[in-house]
Amino acid sequence: MAHPLSEPGSDHLDTVAEEEHISVVPVDQAHRQRSLDFIRGVAVFGILIMNIQLFGNVFISYFNPTINGDFTGINRATWYITHVFFEQKFYTIFAMLFGAGIVLVAEKATAKGASAAKIHYRRNLTLLLFGACHGFFVWYGDILLTYALFALFVYAGWQAKPRNLIIAGLLLSLLISLLMLSGAANMPSEQAAEMQKQFLPALDIIQREVDAYRGGWSENQVLRLEAMQNMIGFIVFFGVRIAGCMLLGMALFKLGIINGKRSKSYYRNLALICLIPGLLIVTYGAILMVESGFADAVKIQMLYGQINFLASIVVALGYIGLFQWLHMSEGGQWIKSRFEAVGQMAFTNYISQSLLCTFVFYGIGFGLFSTMSRAELVLVAISVFALQFMWSKWWLDKFNFGPLEWFWRSLTYLKFQSFKK
Repeated sequence: MAHPLSEPGSDHLDTVAEEEHISVVPVDQAHRQRSLDFIRGVAVFGILIMNIQLFGNVFISYFNPTINGDFTGINRATWYITHVFFEQKFYTIFAMLFGAGIVLVAEKATAKGASAAKIHYRRNLTLLLFGACHGFFVWYGDILLTYALFALFVYAGWQAKPRNLIIAGLLLSLLISLLMLSGAANMPSEQAAEMQKQFLPALDIIQREVDAYRGGWSENQVLRLEAMQNMIGFIVFFGVRIAGCMLLGMALFKLGIINGKRSKSYYRNLALICLIPGLLIVTYGAILMVESGFADAVKIQMLYGQINFLASIVVALGYIGLFQWLHMSEGGQWIKSRFEAVGQMAFTNYISQSLLCTFVFYGIGFGLFSTMSRAELVLVAISVFALQFMWSKWWLDKFNFGPLEWFWRSLTYLKFQSFKK
């Protein structure tokens, strides 16, 4: 699950003197790092491909595709494709971008004599508030709260050397896997039984979730509050991985990798070196899951699941290489510019995905929750993104920022930003 952020890596700063004090404001459109926007725009699509399963079907179907839906033919093929190429890869990229953004904002502010810490904490406390509102009142799968919360801690490392950031980032990521593997080996039978019960829920539990989300907002809200309460513990666990990826993103920014400062051949080689073995490893894990019949929760989530969990970091690096290589290649400017626009408005697009999808699937709108197959849900995701693909460029031709980006920036810098061009 995941989610994107509007400005990880692209919140450039500039300063102007105003009556003996320094005012920090974002730089204009011409100075944006377009390759970062391009990667972020692709990631917005990748995240929606995975989130759509949570928008349109019961929660556990995200982890157990045999629950509440057909898992044969096109639906099984869809699961293979999304698991191998999308699951966990794009939220990993976004976390890396967010870490890169922390360094970029801090460096720009420090260079101009402003307080990097004040800007960082104001920016992320504001984002934390956005995330809480989104999670508690719109959609329980919010990721903004997790990003903002752990950004408060990883900021301490923004001046560290790349080598140290890489070591710390990998250790945090490995720590979660070690905990999962240790937990699987030493889990009490009662806890394993409870995990199995949640992984293969009774029909009345599934029906309760279906009825709640097909109902009105008040019915949605009861279950959403329960889901968010359950997510709080998950945030602490999952956030450690996010923090590790942020630290890796800081290192990649300092090394000039994530921000497009290496050669085109470097990115081609990075893509080949990472994607070929990474995707093969993930495919192997996916085959193990399918062959197991998704019958054992501990085996699926705490053993086989670690294959994708760890390999997704390698695949994410490969994707960064691939996307930078594509962005440097000639041709396709029409498509590139629209992905850049989607990425520049990633915050607005992320929240609008929640609004559009909950309207499609929840009782506040069309009430189509748990009525579509896995393959059909992916088609809905593609349709929603197609709207964003077209409207983002149109909007930015008229305005300097997306609406939520403008609001977030104005709160961060304590000054209304210039909105309309």
